[in-house]
This record gives sequence, C-alpha cells and structure tokens, in this order.
Amino acid sequence: MPELPEVDTVRRQLSEKLPLPLKLEKISFSGISLRFPLDEKNARKKLTGQSLKKLSRHGKYLFFEWERGVLISHLGMTGHWRVDKIKDYKAKKHDHVQLYFADLVLTYNDPRRFGYVLWEDLFDQTALKKLGLGPDAIEWAIDDLFIKSMKKKSAPIKAALLDQRIVAGIGNIYASEILFHAGVKPTKKVSAVTRDQWKKIILQTHRILQAAIEGGGSTIDDYLQPDGAKGNFQDSHSVYGKKGNPCPKCKAAIVLSTQSGRSTFWCRKCQR
Repeated sequence: MPELPEVDTVRRQLSEKLPLPLKLEKISFSGISLRFPLDEKNARKKLTGQSLKKLSRHGKYLFFEWERGVLISHLGMTGHWRVDKIKDYKAKKHDHVQLYFADLVLTYNDPRRFGYVLWEDLFDQTALKKLGLGPDAIEWAIDDLFIKSMKKKSAPIKAALLDQRIVAGIGNIYASEILFHAGVKPTKKVSAVTRDQWKKIILQTHRILQAAIEGGGSTIDDYLQPDGAKGNFQDSHSVYGKKGNPCPKCKAAIVLSTQSGRSTFWCRKCQR
C-alpha cells in the first residue's frame, strides 16, 4: 500500500504535468464502486466548471483543491493517477474516474478498488479530523503532552507508528525502517519508550521519509508513479524484505516477525 513518500511522489509528478489552474470541462465515472461510494451526481454538480487550483498531501491522502471544496483521494493498494493529452487518451481497464480539462484528462485507475475518492465542501482541520488523521509524519514533533499521552498506551511501538491518528503517513514498510535506524525493537510497549527514543524515532522518520521521497518511493508490488515508472527507494531498504540477510550494522541475521498479521523486519541485537 502506498505510504507518504509514494503519495508525495504522485502529488509532485501530477503538479508538474498539470498547468494549474485548470477549469474542469466534465467528469466521468465507471459506475463501479470503489472502497467507499461517491455521490457521483453531487460531485458532478459541484465540480463541473470549477478550476483545480492546487494539489496537496497529508499523510497517505492526496487532496485536489478547487475554488470551492476538495476532492480527496486515497490510493488503497493498487490505485494510481495518470495524465494524458485528450488527443492521445485511451481508456484502460479499471479506469474509474476521469477529469476532463481543455486538452488534458486526469484519470484514476484502481484494479483492486481498495482506494477511493471523496468530496468535501470545505478543506480544513475538520475534514482532516473526519479522516482520523494526526500530524503529517514529515512535520511530526513531540512535546510533554504527547509523551504523557503515550505513557498510557500498552500497544507495541510499531502499532503506534501505523496508527494514523497518532501520526499520518507511515505504513508497514517505513515503520520497520524507522525503528531499525532508531534502535527500538518493534515489540516494545509504547508506555516504555523513553523521551530519547521518541526523539530518535522522529529524527529517523523525517530522514527516511525525505530520502524515500527523493527516491520516488518504494515499489514492492503494485506501486507506480504517474509516469509509469517504479520507485527506487526499495533498493535502499536496510531491513524490510531482508529476512536472513546480515544486519548492515552488526551483521547478525535480520529477523522476520509477525505483528497483527503484518510482517516486521528487525535486528535482535541492534534494536532494544
């Protein structure tokens, strides 16, 4: 599933391809439901004739900001957006939403239909709260109130990193990478994580996610950039997908554990 770096790569590439602002001529739907249904009649009424002003991101969500309102996109597991010139546009299997501008068409394609698009009349903190999103991981910081609230939690630290209400944008891949470089074992209880460990976790969160953005994200299974290219950051992973490989720090074998049905890669010697 695309995480923050992959979604930011999508945002950046779409921004480069779309000469904003752009007036919407029409919007089309496949009629096949995505993860959550969109009121297509309302979206068509609200969007047609409006100008797309800006593309932004928070966590794993992409926001298409219009003169009035916002179209919210979550890529799910296999969703992706692409831009074509209208004269070159050819519909593809699993195209679900098409936004037509004067000479461009912006298309959402999703084979597994686990992603979705939603419409909100206002784009503000209320909209983010509706999505259950905490602070964006790139801007994440801690204070005394945060430390105090974490002392009440008994969940493993990896589960906390995956909780989008605590911090938005981290998924399974980057949680393993962050905890390895912070030297914190993934099963450690949140209540036992020290302030110094939190500082290391946040430092590594910023560093790793920024490096992944610069690398175009990680392609493990289905993720592709809007230009059809794969990400490159998977080549820089230290532990994810490296079961049995020597730890890049101590040379001990990387361990694969399962937490809540998800794979966790880590080093027993380096992570405490």
